[in-house]
Amino acid sequence: THSKLKAEGDRAFAKKDVRDLFSFGFVSTIAGQNKKKKTKTTTSPLPLSSSLSLPKPLRQYTKALASYDAAIKAAPSSASAEVSDLRVARAGCFMLLPSKLKEARSECDAALESNPGNLAALARRARANEGLGMFKAALGDVQKALRGAASGAAPGAAELREQEQRLKDVVSGKRPASSLGGAPAAAP
Repeated sequence: THSKLKAEGDRAFAKKDVRDLFSFGFVSTIAGQNKKKKTKTTTSPLPLSSSLSLPKPLRQYTKALASYDAAIKAAPSSASAEVSDLRVARAGCFMLLPSKLKEARSECDAALESNPGNLAALARRARANEGLGMFKAALGDVQKALRGAASGAAPGAAELREQEQRLKDVVSGKRPASSLGGAPAAAP
Protein backbone atom coordinates (compact mmCIF):
# COMPACT_ATOMS: atom_id res chain seq x y z
CA THR A 1 0.00 0.00 0.00
CA HIS A 2 0.96 3.63 -0.35
CA SER A 3 1.55 4.19 3.38
CA LYS A 4 3.80 1.11 3.59
CA LEU A 5 5.90 2.29 0.63
CA LYS A 6 6.05 5.81 2.10
CA ALA A 7 7.22 4.47 5.48
CA GLU A 8 9.93 2.38 3.78
CA GLY A 9 11.10 5.42 1.83
CA ASP A 10 11.14 7.55 4.97
CA ARG A 11 13.22 4.93 6.81
CA ALA A 12 15.70 4.91 3.92
CA PHE A 13 15.84 8.71 4.07
CA ALA A 14 16.58 8.65 7.81
CA LYS A 15 19.36 6.10 7.23
CA LYS A 16 20.78 8.47 4.61
CA ASP A 17 20.75 11.29 7.22
CA VAL A 18 22.84 9.12 9.54
CA ARG A 19 25.26 8.09 6.77
CA ASP A 20 25.62 11.70 5.58
CA LEU A 21 26.57 13.00 9.01
CA PHE A 22 29.11 10.23 9.50
CA SER A 23 30.51 10.64 5.98
CA PHE A 24 31.01 14.35 6.61
CA GLY A 25 32.86 13.35 9.74
CA PHE A 26 30.88 15.72 11.94
CA VAL A 27 29.50 13.18 14.39
CA SER A 28 32.64 11.06 14.54
CA THR A 29 34.89 14.13 14.90
CA ILE A 30 32.87 15.63 17.72
CA ALA A 31 32.34 12.25 19.38
CA GLY A 32 36.09 11.65 19.03
CA GLN A 33 36.72 14.86 20.96
CA ASN A 34 34.93 13.25 23.90
CA LYS A 35 37.40 10.36 23.82
CA LYS A 36 40.29 12.79 24.06
CA LYS A 37 38.66 14.39 27.10
CA LYS A 38 38.25 10.95 28.68
CA THR A 39 34.49 11.41 29.02
CA LYS A 40 32.12 8.57 28.47
CA THR A 41 28.96 9.20 26.47
CA THR A 42 26.88 6.07 26.33
CA THR A 43 23.46 7.63 26.81
CA SER A 44 20.56 5.97 25.08
CA PRO A 45 17.14 7.49 24.45
CA LEU A 46 15.55 4.21 25.54
CA PRO A 47 16.25 2.13 28.61
CA LEU A 48 18.77 -0.62 27.84
CA SER A 49 16.26 -3.43 28.31
CA SER A 50 13.82 -1.67 25.97
CA SER A 51 16.53 -1.06 23.38
CA LEU A 52 17.65 -4.69 23.37
CA SER A 53 14.12 -5.92 22.71
CA LEU A 54 13.82 -3.84 19.55
CA PRO A 55 14.41 -5.38 16.13
CA LYS A 56 17.94 -4.84 14.81
CA PRO A 57 17.09 -1.93 12.45
CA LEU A 58 15.46 -0.03 15.32
CA ARG A 59 18.43 -0.70 17.61
CA GLN A 60 20.55 1.03 14.97
CA TYR A 61 18.41 4.13 15.38
CA THR A 62 18.97 4.09 19.14
CA LYS A 63 22.72 3.86 18.49
CA ALA A 64 22.45 6.77 16.07
CA LEU A 65 20.57 8.76 18.70
CA ALA A 66 23.36 8.14 21.19
CA SER A 67 25.93 9.33 18.63
CA TYR A 68 23.91 12.46 17.88
CA ASP A 69 23.58 13.09 21.62
CA ALA A 70 27.35 12.83 22.08
CA ALA A 71 27.94 15.18 19.17
CA ILE A 72 25.44 17.73 20.51
CA LYS A 73 27.01 17.68 23.96
CA ALA A 74 30.52 18.04 22.55
CA ALA A 75 29.70 20.74 20.01
CA PRO A 76 31.09 24.21 20.68
CA SER A 77 28.55 26.93 21.42
CA SER A 78 29.43 28.56 18.08
CA ALA A 79 28.08 25.54 16.17
CA SER A 80 24.39 26.33 16.63
CA ALA A 81 23.48 25.60 12.99
CA GLU A 82 25.20 22.21 13.15
CA VAL A 83 23.56 21.39 16.47
CA SER A 84 20.21 22.36 14.98
CA ASP A 85 20.82 19.93 12.10
CA LEU A 86 21.81 17.19 14.55
CA ARG A 87 18.58 17.74 16.46
CA VAL A 88 16.61 17.41 13.21
CA ALA A 89 18.40 14.13 12.52
CA ARG A 90 17.57 12.97 16.07
CA ALA A 91 13.94 13.85 15.39
CA GLY A 92 14.04 11.66 12.29
CA CYS A 93 15.30 8.73 14.35
CA PHE A 94 12.66 9.29 17.02
CA MET A 95 9.95 9.28 14.37
CA LEU A 96 11.01 5.79 13.37
CA LEU A 97 10.92 4.43 16.92
CA PRO A 98 7.63 3.22 18.39
CA SER A 99 5.71 5.87 20.33
CA LYS A 100 8.40 8.57 20.13
CA LEU A 101 6.60 11.31 18.20
CA LYS A 102 6.55 13.65 21.21
CA GLU A 103 10.32 13.34 21.51
CA ALA A 104 10.63 14.03 17.77
CA ARG A 105 8.55 17.18 18.18
CA SER A 106 10.68 18.28 21.16
CA GLU A 107 13.88 17.84 19.15
CA CYS A 108 12.42 19.94 16.34
CA ASP A 109 11.39 22.60 18.86
CA ALA A 110 14.97 22.71 20.16
CA ALA A 111 16.36 22.88 16.62
CA LEU A 112 14.04 25.77 15.77
CA GLU A 113 14.93 27.58 18.97
CA SER A 114 18.56 27.79 17.91
CA ASN A 115 17.87 28.15 14.18
CA PRO A 116 14.34 29.46 13.41
CA GLY A 117 14.95 29.21 9.66
CA ASN A 118 15.61 25.45 9.70
CA LEU A 119 13.13 24.23 7.08
CA ALA A 120 13.85 20.56 7.75
CA ALA A 121 12.96 21.08 11.42
CA LEU A 122 9.67 22.71 10.43
CA ALA A 123 8.87 19.87 8.03
CA ARG A 124 9.69 17.17 10.59
CA ARG A 125 7.78 18.92 13.34
CA ALA A 126 4.79 19.14 11.00
CA ARG A 127 4.96 15.37 10.43
CA ALA A 128 5.26 14.73 14.17
CA ASN A 129 2.35 17.06 14.94
CA GLU A 130 0.26 15.37 12.26
CA GLY A 131 1.02 11.97 13.77
CA LEU A 132 0.05 13.30 17.20
CA GLY A 133 -3.27 14.59 15.86
CA MET A 134 -2.27 18.25 16.17
CA PHE A 135 -3.44 19.13 12.67
CA LYS A 136 -3.64 22.95 12.96
CA ALA A 137 -0.10 23.11 14.36
CA ALA A 138 1.08 20.75 11.61
CA LEU A 139 -0.57 22.91 8.95
CA GLY A 140 1.09 26.04 10.35
CA ASP A 141 4.51 24.38 10.23
CA VAL A 142 3.99 23.14 6.68
CA GLN A 143 2.95 26.60 5.55
CA LYS A 144 5.99 28.20 7.24
CA ALA A 145 8.27 25.65 5.59
CA LEU A 146 6.71 26.32 2.18
CA ARG A 147 7.11 30.09 2.65
CA GLY A 148 10.75 29.53 3.58
CA ALA A 149 11.25 27.40 0.50
CA ALA A 150 9.71 30.07 -1.72
CA SER A 151 11.63 28.90 -4.77
CA GLY A 152 9.47 25.76 -4.85
CA ALA A 153 12.51 23.81 -5.91
CA ALA A 154 13.51 22.98 -2.35
CA PRO A 155 13.91 19.28 -1.57
CA GLY A 156 10.61 17.87 -0.39
CA ALA A 157 8.54 20.87 -1.57
CA ALA A 158 6.14 18.64 -3.53
CA GLU A 159 5.56 16.44 -0.48
CA LEU A 160 5.03 19.52 1.67
CA ARG A 161 2.40 20.81 -0.76
CA GLU A 162 0.63 17.43 -0.64
CA GLN A 163 0.77 17.44 3.15
CA GLU A 164 -0.54 21.01 3.23
CA GLN A 165 -3.56 20.07 1.11
CA ARG A 166 -4.22 16.96 3.19
CA LEU A 167 -4.05 18.98 6.43
CA LYS A 168 -6.24 21.76 5.02
CA ASP A 169 -8.85 19.12 4.18
CA VAL A 170 -8.71 17.67 7.71
CA VAL A 171 -8.81 21.07 9.45
CA SER A 172 -11.73 22.25 7.28
CA GLY A 173 -13.64 19.01 7.85
CA LYS A 174 -13.55 17.88 4.22
CA ARG A 175 -11.58 14.81 5.24
CA PRO A 176 -11.84 12.84 8.48
CA ALA A 177 -8.69 12.76 10.59
CA SER A 178 -8.98 8.98 10.76
CA SER A 179 -8.33 8.81 6.99
CA LEU A 180 -4.71 9.84 7.55
CA GLY A 181 -3.88 6.26 8.49
CA GLY A 182 -1.85 6.70 11.65
CA ALA A 183 1.41 8.36 12.43
CA PRO A 184 3.69 9.25 9.56
CA ALA A 185 7.32 8.26 9.55
CA ALA A 186 10.27 10.59 9.07
CA ALA A 187 10.12 13.68 6.98
CA PRO A 188 12.53 15.25 4.56
